[in-house]
Amino acid sequence: MSEPESGFQFPGCFELTAFAETEADFARLLPGLLAPLDVAMTTATPRSRASSGGRYQAITVSFLCPDRGRYDAVVEAVRSHPAVRWLL
Repeated sequence: MSEPESGFQFPGCFELTAFAETEADFARLLPGLLAPLDVAMTTATPRSRASSGGRYQAITVSFLCPDRGRYDAVVEAVRSHPAVRWLL
């Protein structure tokens, strides 16, 4: 199903990048947040990159999502984690 006003097309492959505090080891936690939402990650582990100061990490995950409701649930699950400061 297509949602032309939002630019999303389902089912589809999507990518989110979360900026989290480095000490939270969020890259290790992220697959566990997605597992109960029944979306399939397209790689075994998320990609991560440390900030120049080392305080934050950008963690990027790609996932297959069947519908908008599940996409919104993924965004909310990631955004609501206490270690996450920003989400793209």
